[in-house]
Amino acid sequence: LLVEVVEHLLDEQVAPTLAEIRRLLAPGGRVVATAPNAESLAAGTTRCPDCGGTFHMWQHQRSLDPRSLAALFEGAGFGTVSAEPVLWGRAPRLRRLRRLGAPYAPHLLYVGEPR
Repeated sequence: LLVEVVEHLLDEQVAPTLAEIRRLLAPGGRVVATAPNAESLAAGTTRCPDCGGTFHMWQHQRSLDPRSLAALFEGAGFGTVSAEPVLWGRAPRLRRLRRLGAPYAPHLLYVGEPR
């Protein structure tokens, strides 16, 4: 399981992380990952009061949609079983996300298996 992890990985960490997951999977095992769906990284940008640098408030490194999330795993040797937007969570939180420009289904669910 990779629950809200992939979007935090630096570019140079993606390939080794997914390779290790592939190595650790039992025969017939599947990887399940979740991530924000089509998140606006600019909407989550904040400024450090000490140095003035800007960064994403949750340290997200990339915005993903079903296609790009599947491509990330496929590039690491996984076959996509499913990659789709999902809706879970409480309604008040979803209203807040919509005000911030999030899509109606603010999460992604990916299921893949080694090829």
